[in-house]
Amino acid sequence: MAKIKVTKNNSGEVEIEGELAAETVRGYAAAALAEIQKDFELAGFRRGHVPVETVEAHVGPMRLWEDGADAALNDALRDLAAEHKLHILSRPLANILKLAPGNPVEFKIRAAILPEIKLPGYRKIARSVFGEAPVAAASDEDVEKTLEELGGAYAPPSEDGEAALKLEFTDESVKKLGDFKNLADFKTKIKANLQAEKEAAAREGNRERLADKLLAASAIPVSEILVNEELAHLENRRGEELARLGTSLEDYLRQTGKTLEEVRREERAYVERQFKTKFILQAIAEAEKIEATAQEIEFEATLLARRNPEADPEHLRTYVAEFIRHEKVWRLLEAAEKSSEPQAGA
Repeated sequence: MAKIKVTKNNSGEVEIEGELAAETVRGYAAAALAEIQKDFELAGFRRGHVPVETVEAHVGPMRLWEDGADAALNDALRDLAAEHKLHILSRPLANILKLAPGNPVEFKIRAAILPEIKLPGYRKIARSVFGEAPVAAASDEDVEKTLEELGGAYAPPSEDGEAALKLEFTDESVKKLGDFKNLADFKTKIKANLQAEKEAAAREGNRERLADKLLAASAIPVSEILVNEELAHLENRRGEELARLGTSLEDYLRQTGKTLEEVRREERAYVERQFKTKFILQAIAEAEKIEATAQEIEFEATLLARRNPEADPEHLRTYVAEFIRHEKVWRLLEAAEKSSEPQAGA
């Protein structure tokens, strides 16, 4: 490229202005012509055997120059991203400013990138969250309440077939519900499950509070390009789900008691928060040198592929690697309350 200018702004985006040399584009245009020739059909010739000069005349110089410019620009963007250490997150928005066969191609590109973040004292913030009151233990009253609910759920039909009776839990009846030795064992396992649910809910709540505090202590830009891409995906998924349920957007809005503008505002706030949380977890992972191992990625990706056989394997691995890395960061922060050693992010 004869000219290039790379500008990062404060909105989590990069703008690249440049010029592709005519010789560069010409090489890509020739490659595009060769690809077109492979399947080109024309009366009097076998498919793929039309002379290249004839194909070129039919396709036209502008089409070939455009194809060459697109291919050259894709490769140039990849090289520029590597050279300038740009972690591009969105589909690049390319604008061709000047294009004429045989001449240099001027362009401007905008794309969302992973923003640079100045991390706050994340360990200290984590200790302030996870050092709060411990989770209350599941009580015998909780167990009895659960038994009351289960009694109705597992109720056998009455003799008249109309009213349902509550199941009476005994040493014998609980054995029919699963691998339980007796009623005492059944209650013990219910209490253990209730405790696990309480701890999981508390952990999720703590993570949400920690995310709020980390975001409040950080300035994290999120590109509008990235947000708009995700909002478009959400809107498409909402439309597909409403169609599957056989209902309309109007019915959905009526049921929720919200306007479309309110729904979109909530979705935008949600998307922006999700991206900001993702970015700060990524920054902490880099600071702490946290990564998913190849074995972890392969194991989890294989399990996920079995449940989603149509999914792209590379996308699955990328998703799994990010999920594992973020989970390791959460666990590091959860353990910060137990450690008083001054470390990075203290």
